[in-house]
Amino acid sequence: MSDEIVSLELAVLNLVKRYIARQEVTLAALKALRPALVEADHIDCDEQKLINILTHYMDEPWQGHWHEWSYYFQGAGCRLISGETAEIIEWDAMDVKTFDRYWFVNWLEWLWMFHADDSDLRLLRDFFSRRPNRYDLYEIIFPMLRVLNVEGYIQQDDRHKNRYTLVEHSQNLDIA
Repeated sequence: MSDEIVSLELAVLNLVKRYIARQEVTLAALKALRPALVEADHIDCDEQKLINILTHYMDEPWQGHWHEWSYYFQGAGCRLISGETAEIIEWDAMDVKTFDRYWFVNWLEWLWMFHADDSDLRLLRDFFSRRPNRYDLYEIIFPMLRVLNVEGYIQQDDRHKNRYTLVEHSQNLDIA
């Protein structure tokens, strides 16, 4: 495997870790606005219990503002958009170490537009600039996530194929 690909994988892993850290904001919003959703054990929660919890919030606003963020609830999940930076964080996994690959790419697109000087993104930009055809982020990031899954840094969810979870040993891995 080339040094460029290894560097690109490590950059994507760094970006995954940063996105996961940002999901803490969404968890805080859920705790403040929909505490029963956070308290429910979604792994062992049967469908009827989840329906009862969601029904409990039927009369609550499904969109609004929380601190600097606009929120939008979608079932058991939440999308936040910062009024200050336009950052978008989407999450519904109930485990802050779990992320949806499409929502991760949405966040990367925001980062790409507003933080051009980011060192991890510079590696992606350099990689893109040398491709003969136009690629979108999905075509680069999704295969990188599959590689990180095979290498044991992240684990794909068996039930929700678009979700990955950061593996415990990867959380403290120091990647420069």
